[in-house]
Amino acid sequence: MAFREEFGGDLLGGVTVLRHRGVAAEKPLSEEPLYRTAAEAGRLPAKPVELTFIPYYAWANRGVTSMEVWIPLIQEGR
Repeated sequence: MAFREEFGGDLLGGVTVLRHRGVAAEKPLSEEPLYRTAAEAGRLPAKPVELTFIPYYAWANRGVTSMEVWIPLIQEGR
């Protein structure tokens, strides 16, 4: 499945975002060990979600705070 572009006129004064299907952990990752093997990470209970990627430049509209972006990738069929 490819990324889809979508213009959100009511989002941050109007911004184009990317959408893609993904999965999210069913329970908070704070309840999981900090480190694990890639094979173990692929077996965590997960639910399908729609991911929304907002361009970095739009961060300026959110005020003074820290930002961290990390999206783990598990390739299907490996």
